[in-house]
Amino acid sequence: MIIFPIKKCPTCGTTEFLRMQNYSTRVTDVFDSEGNFISTTDPSNNGFYKPLKTWYCASCNKRLFTEQEVIYD
Repeated sequence: MIIFPIKKCPTCGTTEFLRMQNYSTRVTDVFDSEGNFISTTDPSNNGFYKPLKTWYCASCNKRLFTEQEVIYD
């Protein structure tokens, strides 16, 4: 369970919050010595998510609180 520092957005009153995440991946292309393409790695197998530290209102997108204020129980 996640405990947020507020129960609703002070601007619009919604009770839904969001936190954006960065998604990074590395793709490797393989070529032969003649310059012909051989294969590429599947990016879905190598990706990872990094949550950002700011939470926003899911309705009006106002910045509401930081990750440090959230309690994970």
